Amino acid sequence: MGWLEQSLAEAQRAHEKVWLMFHIPPGVDGYASAMKRKKLTGGGAADDAATCADSVVPMWKVEWTAQFDALLAKYSSTVTAALAAHTHSDDFRVIGTGGEQQGYVLMAPAISPIYQQNPAFRVVNYRADGSLRDQTTYYLTNLPAASAKTKGRWKKEYTYSSQWKAHAINVARLNSVYNRVVADETTRAAWLKLYAVSGPALEGEKPIVRPLYCAVEGLTVESFRQCWCGSTP
Repeated sequence: MGWLEQSLAEAQRAHEKVWLMFHIPPGVDGYASAMKRKKLTGGGAADDAATCADSVVPMWKVEWTAQFDALLAKYSSTVTAALAAHTHSDDFRVIGTGGEQQGYVLMAPAISPIYQQNPAFRVVNYRADGSLRDQTTYYLTNLPAASAKTKGRWKKEYTYSSQWKAHAINVARLNSVYNRVVADETTRAAWLKLYAVSGPALEGEKPIVRPLYCAVEGLTVESFRQCWCGSTP
């Protein structure tokens, strides 16, 4: 974190723009949290708010997430994009402190199909100032048949601007997408299908969609608990 702050400070002094690229996103692992809750209740724990709260699985040590959030807030005019992965899902995070959003993380889907998502990759378009304008996800449509003899068929799954009627990828637009996912069942279903890259993982993720979307903005253990455990899922 010391190196990161020094690097961002140097970039700010030089009037440079920065993309952050890393593997594990900050915040909470919604899927792992849901699986831990299922294990606890399967072992006899009550399926209540207390068990829900005990099930939360952070991605990072909580103090590191807090430091990272603070750095994005401090250098919000310098960091124009943050790109991560790890979850094997097409996802994002909205980062903020004190109720204000200062940054975001786009999480790339995986080439590996190990968790039943279709292999996929993302292509981004960006402006001269380094800010992201749009992105398109492509996925493999014939995974069971693809082999050394049968050519893989790749297809555009969606383009961000068309899917979400947004003309820029920024924290305000992604926050708007998140609010629509929370509020509207149809939007939530569309988001979850893209999250699973239109793969067979979708059926297993439908019952746990709430912790998955709570992880978008619930980067602290407390905020995630409030979203997931604050009322009956």
